[in-house]
Amino acid sequence: MKLTLIAAIILAASVCYGGGLFQDVDCGSAPASIEKVPPVHVGYDSSIEERDAALGLVRAWIWANWQNRRAAERLVTSISVEGAETKTLITIDEDCTGIWHVVFKFDNYAGREVQRTSQLDVYAVSRVLRSSKVAIPEDQPLKSTQYRLILRDRDGKVLTKY
Repeated sequence: MKLTLIAAIILAASVCYGGGLFQDVDCGSAPASIEKVPPVHVGYDSSIEERDAALGLVRAWIWANWQNRRAAERLVTSISVEGAETKTLITIDEDCTGIWHVVFKFDNYAGREVQRTSQLDVYAVSRVLRSSKVAIPEDQPLKSTQYRLILRDRDGKVLTKY
C-alpha cells in the first residue's frame, strides 16, 4: 500500500469527522520519560522498496511500543507524488486519565509554510494479515511487511489501516 493512500485515508478521516474523533485529553504536560527515536522519511522521492521498508519500520515501532506500554515519539516525513511534504509526529503514551493512546499529529506543508494541521487519536491498535482481515494473535511474531495495523478510536470504530 502506498504512503499517499494511507495519508489520504487519514487526512480524509480528519476532514470528514471534524472534531469529535480528533479531540485529545489535554493533560497539560508531557510524560517525564518518553523514548525519542530518529525520524523516518517515506516518499515518492524514494524507491518502492525504501518506502515499504520505512513504513514497516514505523509499523513495527508502533506495535512494539503499544504492546509494551512504552511511551515513545517518532517523526515521520512523507512526500506525495505532487511533492507536498507532510510531517507526522507519532506519540504513544498515557493520557492524564491513565488510558494509553497513539496520537498522530499531521502538519501539511505548502512550500515552507504549514498549510494545514490535523490530529488523529487512536485508543486501540491490533494487527491483521496484510492481504486479509484475519486478526493476528498479539504474541505471534511476524515481519512488519506481513501485517497491517488497525487503528481504532475510543468507541472501537476503525479509523484506518496502517
